[in-house]
Amino acid sequence: MRTQASFPRLKLAVSTALCAPWLGRMIGAAYRDRIPYRGLRLDVRDADLPPVSKALLFWGLYESAEYRFVRDYLRSDLDVIEMGSGVGAISCQVARRLDPGKSLVCVEADPKLASALRRNLAAHAAHLEAHALSAAVSYEAGVGDSVWFEAKANHLGSRLAASPVDRGEVAAPQDESNAGSKSQYLEIPVKTLSEVWQQHSGGEYQLILDIEGAEVGLFECEAEALASCRVLVLECHRAEWQGEVYRVDSLIQRIEQLHHFKLADRYGPVCCFVR
Repeated sequence: MRTQASFPRLKLAVSTALCAPWLGRMIGAAYRDRIPYRGLRLDVRDADLPPVSKALLFWGLYESAEYRFVRDYLRSDLDVIEMGSGVGAISCQVARRLDPGKSLVCVEADPKLASALRRNLAAHAAHLEAHALSAAVSYEAGVGDSVWFEAKANHLGSRLAASPVDRGEVAAPQDESNAGSKSQYLEIPVKTLSEVWQQHSGGEYQLILDIEGAEVGLFECEAEALASCRVLVLECHRAEWQGEVYRVDSLIQRIEQLHHFKLADRYGPVCCFVR
């Protein structure tokens, strides 16, 4: 007799099989890297998207919790700021739900992903005031107007560089995950939530965040901008801020206590807050 606990394992096994790299490569080739995703076609050409991600898109498994929260909680009458937009999978689903003329501002650090993001917004958000910004989000002390970004061949390993380096392509540190790969170090501008909000919205808005731990600094520094946020969709990451480690549960508590959001829904580390 199958127990209830066995179903998550079965679901994981099925998902793993559906998203095998060989199948992702076939999907990419069959659709010429214009991948179907929940009723849309996403142009991921030249984005260095891994085959697994292409399969996740095709089967509708990519950012599934974010998609559900956008579908169930997003208001059509308010502007949206999204930080960590990737190729625009969630961005374009947001666009489908916003009233014509509303503002959708998407921020993505990886220049290749930002290029794909622009193409996808042009295809699916023409009824909006849509903007794609190639910029990083950072609140670390000493960060100026720009930071160094390490762009790897597989975008999943791309990240903000720990320290400035000379521009150009350099050999990446060798380990089992990137042996033989190379990185390109690029200087990209820094954007804060306040800057984006004041320039493109300035009123009540909704916020979607997937910024790999930088959200901790955002919640500590952006009280004014967050006061006008009505819906918040967030993927939480374990991160350190000023010597204190924030885990998912402690970050949720901090958001509720400091900014008076109410946790409306949660799936693992992905949360939806409302006011």
